[in-house]
Amino acid sequence: TISSTKEGGGGGGGERYTFKKLEELINKWSMELEGREKLFLQQAQVVNRWDRVLAENGEKITELNEEVEKVKTEQKRLDGELGHIKSQQDELEEQLSALEKGLQTSSGGSGAQPSNHTDTERTRTCVTCSAAHCRAYDNSRTQDKILSKLTNVQPKSPISGQMLMFLLKCPNTFQLLS
Repeated sequence: TISSTKEGGGGGGGERYTFKKLEELINKWSMELEGREKLFLQQAQVVNRWDRVLAENGEKITELNEEVEKVKTEQKRLDGELGHIKSQQDELEEQLSALEKGLQTSSGGSGAQPSNHTDTERTRTCVTCSAAHCRAYDNSRTQDKILSKLTNVQPKSPISGQMLMFLLKCPNTFQLLS
């Protein structure tokens, strides 16, 4: 047996520890230490994960910041080009105004502008653009009708996936679906 005095205890008397008692205390402390070690390791893993996430997000923020700076630089460049284009447009409008005034004075100030090749071409271009716009609008309306019909097709309908693809490619699809 090992005898030991426990100081600071109640009553100042000696307490005797046996080898078995010491061994039990050491085992108890070892178990507590293992538990705390496991808890520490778990918390360390959580902190490491957070650290990795923070580092990755820091890299992403840096990349985004670089992209923002590139966009700002590109925006400044585009603003400069737009300013240049605006100044050219203003200059061309001034020149056009001067030419139109000169044309009016040369035609005798009657206000009627002479018909020439440029006016004919301009008119033809406008008519062509208008016709193209009308065709595009009609095509858009037809596509809307087709899509409306297709979205209303019931699941039990005999239209298969291949048939549906054919109908979408076919120019007269709306007539087929009517």
